[in-house]
Amino acid sequence: MSVSITDVMAMYRAFLGREPESLEAIAAHLDCRTFDELRRTFLFSAEFLNSNGWAQGLVGRHRASSPISVESKASAEDLKTMLDRTAQGWMRLGQQDAHWSVLVDERFRRENVENNMQLFYDSGRSDIDACEAILRRNGFQLAPSHRALDFGCGVGRLSLALAPRVRSVLGVDISENHLRYARQRAASHNIENVSFTCIRAVSDIFNLGQFDVIITFIVLQHNPPPVMRHILQSILEKLTPGGVAVFQLPTYRTEYAFSTKDYLASDGHDMEMHILPQKEVFEVVEASKCRPIEVLEDHMVGESRYVSQTFLVQRQS
Repeated sequence: MSVSITDVMAMYRAFLGREPESLEAIAAHLDCRTFDELRRTFLFSAEFLNSNGWAQGLVGRHRASSPISVESKASAEDLKTMLDRTAQGWMRLGQQDAHWSVLVDERFRRENVENNMQLFYDSGRSDIDACEAILRRNGFQLAPSHRALDFGCGVGRLSLALAPRVRSVLGVDISENHLRYARQRAASHNIENVSFTCIRAVSDIFNLGQFDVIITFIVLQHNPPPVMRHILQSILEKLTPGGVAVFQLPTYRTEYAFSTKDYLASDGHDMEMHILPQKEVFEVVEASKCRPIEVLEDHMVGESRYVSQTFLVQRQS
């Protein structure tokens, strides 16, 4: 699907904060094949990088950074308390501004999203295209026989894009308010091989069955590190032998620190951002009887203090 003039205009305003300099400048971007390709063109443009103080680029910028202190394990009681807090925040967001809470963009605010709904769901197809590319270059392929899990599915942005490529998709989320929109979208587009369910405890994951493919993007980062670690291990253990997972999470942030005691003593926020160090991620992968296939630095957290990474892992047979 090619991009439109409206898409290009939106990128100028969102990334560069200005109108296009000419019709020729707009036309030069219409060759982009997907919305995601267009977005990345602007994200890596010299003008955007310079204006955000990122002239040296994003990849590898924290190679010489200082260590950070992250407590990534907690008691079952503390895990429940933290997850309950996360659930309450996302239920509020799902009631107030569900689509915007998934993709923080003014076009997806409650008052604007109806005019931009197609753009919102098209972005899901771009992300699944990228996910498929990761799989293909490592010798894997989505198949009509696959059962897939979209963890933290929100309003179904990725679940509905994944549905035509596999046998079935289960989308799970902590917010019933988000899932209501996902079900409505699936029904209105006659997508019948997708189902959605709400989970309110990590233990609920154990009842979901087994999956050939698991995906989760821009989800785990909104949980405190002990919850993030526990969820990640729980979902990886739901892979069938030989099954694959593609997941994203931030692994570093400058001046970040986490302790369960301090966190529980704080008030918290509705859309928190946390990290799980890469060392911890690899420990979870190994404990889940998986092996890492590919790790790449991504740009799903658009702030220079963070390192965000996408992982491809496979469950051992």
